[in-house]
Amino acid sequence: MTRAEEFAVKLERLRRWLATTELRGVALRTRANFAWITCGGRSFVSRATDLGVGTVFITPDRVVLAANNIELARFEAEEIGPDLPDFQYAEFPWHDPDGATRVLDSLSGGGAYGVDAGPGQPNVANDVVQLRNPLTTLEIDHYRQLGQAAGETTDAVCRQIRPGMTELDVTSMVHAAFERQGIRVPVNLVAADERIDLRRHPIVTDHRIDRRVMVVVGAERRGLNASLTRLVDFTEPGGELKIKHRAVCQIDATANTATRPGRPICDVFADIQAEYARQGFGDEWQYHHQGGPTGYAGRDVLADAHTTQHVMANQAFAWNPSITGTKSEDTILVTESGFDMLTAPGPDWPQLEIERDGVVLRRADILVAQ
Repeated sequence: MTRAEEFAVKLERLRRWLATTELRGVALRTRANFAWITCGGRSFVSRATDLGVGTVFITPDRVVLAANNIELARFEAEEIGPDLPDFQYAEFPWHDPDGATRVLDSLSGGGAYGVDAGPGQPNVANDVVQLRNPLTTLEIDHYRQLGQAAGETTDAVCRQIRPGMTELDVTSMVHAAFERQGIRVPVNLVAADERIDLRRHPIVTDHRIDRRVMVVVGAERRGLNASLTRLVDFTEPGGELKIKHRAVCQIDATANTATRPGRPICDVFADIQAEYARQGFGDEWQYHHQGGPTGYAGRDVLADAHTTQHVMANQAFAWNPSITGTKSEDTILVTESGFDMLTAPGPDWPQLEIERDGVVLRRADILVAQ
């Protein structure tokens, strides 16, 4: 599949959906949806916002990228290029605060159009998220490459960590290792020693590492997101921690095998809750979300008992069960016959074998670094 063919699939999905509405068009403003519809384009200048600096406006017969005069030439040359000849372009002065709105109102002929962010028009963000699946064959190829790179890079960084380093040292290593591959790291959590027990979302501090460290990575390239967690111990883990880690890997194995095409996500969540109880940690699911479907966001939705969307084949998920002191997380691709582990640990990383329905699954164990 070429990039142009991928774009044609997505454009057809959007226009088919648009035909079911009374809207004149749809404006895609978020970085995630820009990356999706442009098949990997980047619309950000600052990474500190979900909104990009360009808007893709789609009508039944036109595709227009609207941006100010600072950005438009770069978009045309570097983010769209000759691969996507259907794109037209509309420019407005950077100093005109109403320039983008004026362009979009003109393109819609003054009629109503949907937006994925921002005020003034019907918000259709949830509809667009649903249109992002199933992934195309080219997206799957890119996802596999990202997942392999994320797994290998995280493993390599973890093997370089030494006692006495700070959490800040670790996060600088993570970002350097990923950025040189063109992979951004919108999420990087690092917890040393007692912070692993205390913080489910350990924002990086200057805490020095003594005995243990947990490294959480959310990696993004071409808009696609891959998530994983690894743990390193500089002493032999105690018996209680080993029990907890095997239990959380059992829960993760249940989550992954329960994520089958056609199942409501709330049913998968119920299976996860039940596995927590079977493992003897029935309350732990309440202390942190369990993850859910991913793709062009860290999570499209955080799964819970009310998530009625159904699992699709060729959809990515990242489950992240945790028990105080440990966690198991990787990104999978759901297939018609099961799932593929996209961020699998390398062959030299210690792994636990978990059996489900006669199939042996391998989950990342705690690396004991001497």
